[in-house]
Amino acid sequence: MSAESLRKAVVDRFDSLWSGSYVDRGSNHKFDPPVDAPWVRIQTQPFATDNIDVGGSLQRTEGEIVVQCFAPTNTGERGLLLMADEVKSIFQNQTFVGVQCYATSTIKVGESGGWYQVNANTVFQYDVYS
Repeated sequence: MSAESLRKAVVDRFDSLWSGSYVDRGSNHKFDPPVDAPWVRIQTQPFATDNIDVGGSLQRTEGEIVVQCFAPTNTGERGLLLMADEVKSIFQNQTFVGVQCYATSTIKVGESGGWYQVNANTVFQYDVYS
């Protein structure tokens, strides 16, 4: 699976199940976040690819899907935590297009530049036979 195929599979799943709006899908596209509404950014971050068998015909890539949830500061974190819970329902322990997802962690990042941030990070892996 190419890096672009992985990104597309993850974004397609997210788009088909996400109930919110204002999504930055990454991939170096221009995105203007709203000035006064919550929004998210989704990214895939492959960590490493290893040969799984002696002959090298099976490669396993592991990584993380990171969904950064943003809301204007001083609006509370409840909405962000609900967004993170929705991300969890989309990815945690799910398999799609050969991508196996595992646990989703919710991480409170904090405030920066007028936005409060909570991340929902999901570990994944996929195998490729050559």
